[in-house]
Amino acid sequence: MKREFELKAALPGDAAAVRERLAGAGWSLSFEGLMSDRRFDTPARSLESRDEVLRIRCMTSASGESRTLLGWKGPAAEEDGYKVRPELETVVQEMETAVAILESLGYSEVIFAIDRRVAVYEKGRVYARIETYPAMDVLVEIEGDPDRIEMCFAEVGLPREAWKPWPLEEFVRRYEERTGSEARLSGEVPGD
Repeated sequence: MKREFELKAALPGDAAAVRERLAGAGWSLSFEGLMSDRRFDTPARSLESRDEVLRIRCMTSASGESRTLLGWKGPAAEEDGYKVRPELETVVQEMETAVAILESLGYSEVIFAIDRRVAVYEKGRVYARIETYPAMDVLVEIEGDPDRIEMCFAEVGLPREAWKPWPLEEFVRRYEERTGSEARLSGEVPGD
């Protein structure tokens, strides 16, 4: 089973500068568009209580092409400063059928909806994803082998101490605390 190693950082400035640095350092843009996640659980929130995630992710490019993924993530842990968790993911042909299957199994409640505009860059099996939300800090997530990730911080342009193994909810909490405004993770995303 694949284990996902990741870190996130809030961008202090413009995402365009990070995009330019990545392109200049040889990263290739592998996807740009809208990424929407819907997390499912039972009414009793049995998955959430075990720190598991069951989601359907739809990625729609600027040209309108879309790809839907069904995914499961196991409990998160911190290892050598990284957020680590087991992950299984597969492409599904029909989103409606996948939702119907989940609902038939008792996972009928969407407990968390996330919509963001993303730009995904790739270099040597490391992925950097710039995420723009309806109302929240722009985040950069970097995922891959920890040894390779460590070599990429300078190319992204953020110091190592800016990268955190935190869940998205912690970035939301800090945004709201800092700004006094409510974060919005779903709905219309800037650029739509």
